[in-house]
Amino acid sequence: MNRHLYKWSKGRIFNSYFFNKWEMWDWLSVDARIRKHLPYTEKAESLEQVKKMVKRFPSVYMKPVKGSEGRRILQLEQHQDGIRITDDRKEKTIVSNLEDYERLLKRLKSTRPYLIQQGVPTKYGSRNIDFRIYMQKNEKKQWKSSGITARISEPDSIITNLRHLDYWVDGREALKQIYKLSEQKASIQEKKIVKYLQKSLFEAG
Repeated sequence: MNRHLYKWSKGRIFNSYFFNKWEMWDWLSVDARIRKHLPYTEKAESLEQVKKMVKRFPSVYMKPVKGSEGRRILQLEQHQDGIRITDDRKEKTIVSNLEDYERLLKRLKSTRPYLIQQGVPTKYGSRNIDFRIYMQKNEKKQWKSSGITARISEPDSIITNLRHLDYWVDGREALKQIYKLSEQKASIQEKKIVKYLQKSLFEAG
């Protein structure tokens, strides 16, 4: 349908496509200046690959390439007793060897594609915070921000999806509340984030 509309409108249809997690990484990571601001990401294809990621980063996430409402996500963390694995239901398991965690092995063998991604959690007490910047093209096909929000998870949840969302707040209010910024400094920081994203997306295409 989108292709038909795009052809019928002679390319005037835009904001009609949702990137999956891998496509977004693959698109933006080509530029080294943008890549340094992104969590390092690979397609999850082997157990050895996952082991290398766990050794490389204190925390990594394994998640479906396509959105799944926060389901089937695993967090793997280095732990003094081995590797601690937390699932989307807050269940924690500590294993000495990843071979001992059956659900991880099943995901690697699944026909559903998964990715393994560097964890860059922002914490507020025992809660994870997920800042979301919404960007769309306007009628001139210029990237503009329609807002920034912060989603605060339930205590000890690894996801900020609606299933485990405690509450969300306006992005500027979150900057003031979490990082103790003044109204002026929070506003300046918000504008810097949007300006950088606009520049990055313009250069990416």
